[in-house]
Amino acid sequence: MSLYQQGDLKGAEISFNQLLRDHPDYPDALHMLGLVYAQQNQFDSAISHIERAIRGNPTNTIFQNNLGETYKRKRDDKNALVYFEKATKTDPNFAQGYFNQATIRKGLGEFSLAISLYKEAVARDPGYFQAYYNLGNLAQEMGNYKSAMTYYEKCLAINDKHELAHNNMGITLQYWDRSEEAIEQYNRSIEINPKFCEAHSNLAQQYEKQGDIEKARESYEHLINLKPNDDLLRFKLNTLCPIIFESNRAIDEYRNRIGSAITRFKSLHVHPKEVNTSAFATCSDLIYQGRNDLPLKQAMASLYQKEMPEIPVRDPNPKPHIGFVVTNGHEGVFIKCMRGLINHMPLDKYNISIVCSLPNGKKILEPVVDNPGVKFISINPRLDLATQTIVDAKFDFLHYWEIGTDSANYLLPFMRLARVQCTSWGWPTTSGIPNVDYFISSKHLETEESDGYYSEKLVRLNRLPVYYYKPPLPDAVKPLADFGLPADKHLYLCAQNLKKIHPDFDQLVSGILQKDPHAIVIFINDKQDNITQLLRNRLEYVMPELFARIVFLERMSEENYLSLLKQVNVALDTLHYGGGANTCYDAFVCGTPMITLKGKFHRSRFGYAAYKQMELDDCFVASLEKYVDKAVEIGTNSRLRKDLSARIIKQSQVLFEDYTAVSELTDFIDSVTKN
Repeated sequence: MSLYQQGDLKGAEISFNQLLRDHPDYPDALHMLGLVYAQQNQFDSAISHIERAIRGNPTNTIFQNNLGETYKRKRDDKNALVYFEKATKTDPNFAQGYFNQATIRKGLGEFSLAISLYKEAVARDPGYFQAYYNLGNLAQEMGNYKSAMTYYEKCLAINDKHELAHNNMGITLQYWDRSEEAIEQYNRSIEINPKFCEAHSNLAQQYEKQGDIEKARESYEHLINLKPNDDLLRFKLNTLCPIIFESNRAIDEYRNRIGSAITRFKSLHVHPKEVNTSAFATCSDLIYQGRNDLPLKQAMASLYQKEMPEIPVRDPNPKPHIGFVVTNGHEGVFIKCMRGLINHMPLDKYNISIVCSLPNGKKILEPVVDNPGVKFISINPRLDLATQTIVDAKFDFLHYWEIGTDSANYLLPFMRLARVQCTSWGWPTTSGIPNVDYFISSKHLETEESDGYYSEKLVRLNRLPVYYYKPPLPDAVKPLADFGLPADKHLYLCAQNLKKIHPDFDQLVSGILQKDPHAIVIFINDKQDNITQLLRNRLEYVMPELFARIVFLERMSEENYLSLLKQVNVALDTLHYGGGANTCYDAFVCGTPMITLKGKFHRSRFGYAAYKQMELDDCFVASLEKYVDKAVEIGTNSRLRKDLSARIIKQSQVLFEDYTAVSELTDFIDSVTKN
């Protein structure tokens, strides 16, 4: 026993065998020799000796449990369960037996049974903190974040030095956008274990999400000290992107830095089991910067393409299998923008599936998908397992809702997971990935030069590629005073994500405030307070004498937002990356004129394209100067605004529930999936 406890397994093996020569049926010695063999991965010998020990002492729960552990290490879950169950039958108060059963059941995907068994463990042993921790993990995986928080708190009440529980509590807090509390938990985890890489990574990513790039950089540098050979991490550090840029010069400097980083790294190897827990760079924020992204996107894709396996193209199905891919966290906008198309796709022509993420994708999407034949394929967060699931589904056509907004939706398209792969306006810029064949767009979303902005073949449909359900307007309008806004001023609302407020937009804000002395320009706060503050700081610096007439409102419910939107004088579309269907169509259903600049890139032209489909030419312009003039003209002229509002409400009907968009999409799918 002394040799075993010191880690001298060979010495212990010799001693136990010497003992068993004189006492061949001694159960304790047989059991311990079995553990010695198990630690040396000699599982058959281990099992044989522990079974002999149990024959000599058939009611020993420790023997039964350890035989189950040995079978588990041998990856024989069936026999492991047999002995874990025997242990709890022998001693119904044996908490570890329930715990071990639960762990096996969780691995088999039997989550409800696993939860019951973990609860049995803590009922027998209220101090079993590891069972509470595992209950927290299960609840988190199932999307039950409130329960997860409760279980982590119980775990930490017993063992406050459980660094994994602190880390996972931080992850749970992130789901509720409780950023500062999440940071506290990550820091506590690191304090307990300074070498805990996942906590460092989560802390860095949280700072990055907040827009605190310097703290994010510091955290990534700590992580690099722990993982000095991680090129993915080094690339991430070299491409950290400010959330709010101070100027166009800062944007150009950042893009030059990305180009230099790409040149330094010849290729980047992705570890499929780790990619979702590592700091992975997709450089998604390029889309906000008002430049042609194709050169950088293609260069970055080349770093990964060399290392990614390509799945051989398979024979077509007799009836094409069509898939729509939406990854974790993007289900809400997918529902608004894509469910109409999916609900009206013809089931007689296609088998249709939505590929979504475990654990919550199907739970979020299924209630709003009315097309009865649509199936749901849930993919594991691990890239290799997700890839195999999609391959097994044998798709002919995969439509990626977004490419580049997370590691999964960026990396999956590199592999040939369907005969035809495409993307569209969900993330309205090129992917740069060679295996994405088509970018589905619309004639008014593109210019004659647009083909040069895509690595994909550009498809120009006649209609906007969306079947959009009309948003329900609130029954009663909430008074402006409830928003803290005056009723006697001209209100100009920019409701876009604050990342879209490009430095060039400052000129428009300043121009409107100067030209209309009764103007108030309104923004809506970001979820992250620091991002809001960064934009406030820039605007105050650029226009100190006008800043008092810029208002930032707290985030609000959809009902309150539509109530506000219906009452403002003008909606302001952003430059370079403007509103998509949601913000544009919200304005139109309210009858609120939205001023938009006809840009050069798809992502800046949705408002313009919608107006062209409506055959309304009153609210889009071709220059910054005309943008200010048009906004102020409409904002200060109530009669003009009333007439324009009535026309918008009437003519916007062509945008909603547009079955022609479905027909055009299915015609395109037919053309590229022919046998």
